[in-house]
Amino acid sequence: MFLYYVGVALSLLEPKTNAAAVCAQFGVPLLVAWWAERDSKRSRYWPAFHYGLFFVLLSPLLVLHYVFHTRGRRGIGLALALLAAVLAPFLGWCLGALLWPVVWGAPAA
Repeated sequence: MFLYYVGVALSLLEPKTNAAAVCAQFGVPLLVAWWAERDSKRSRYWPAFHYGLFFVLLSPLLVLHYVFHTRGRRGIGLALALLAAVLAPFLGWCLGALLWPVVWGAPAA
């Protein structure tokens, strides 16, 4: 949520940018990758040097991989919460695209 408001503030400074969407889309995977990197010191699991980059690029898959590898079945709730956080901007965009014609009418051709 904080990242969204940072993006909104940046959009107000430069109206032609869509900084809110960019912050929401890339900020959450970056924060999750940062969390995983910090958590890896506790779990001692970091399979590759570039795992953080892979985490940002493939966040939905690697969130599940990391949490299940480090916590097992006990981490199902955490994995679902992190997965929801990572997928929220995309799912919100999809919902907005579906509701746009219903709420504001179809675009004129």
